[in-house]
Amino acid sequence: PDEWTYDTLLHAAARQEDMSTLHRHVQDTKASGGTWPLARFGLVAQELAKQGRYEELVMTRNLLSEEDANKRRVWSYLFESLRNNEDTEVDEVKRLFDDFMKTGQEPSYKIKANFVKAADCPVTVEVVANRYDVEFPQV
Repeated sequence: PDEWTYDTLLHAAARQEDMSTLHRHVQDTKASGGTWPLARFGLVAQELAKQGRYEELVMTRNLLSEEDANKRRVWSYLFESLRNNEDTEVDEVKRLFDDFMKTGQEPSYKIKANFVKAADCPVTVEVVANRYDVEFPQV
């Protein structure tokens, strides 16, 4: 199928929470040694983030080029998925923020707000704020 049709199929699979179809396409891409363009990832990622599907988001992020995988927008989806997942552990959120800060980028407002909501722990937010000299929004 052409790129647009393929992207639409993947977006629909993610939106309908059809993870078996999504997993199959991810495995096919991995097997062929291919990567996903950032736009395709974005279509799938916005749905996975809304659904709190952090594990699937990490799996699809691995299909991006290294440069694309470290774009702030991609990190933003990861934080949003943790915020929307009821089973998120505070250590996981802290670890993701540590990993983000290693990229040398400044966290966007959206990343900071999603971190605060996902961590849901004022002490952790304060510790991380002091460690990285980052001011987090009151959300």
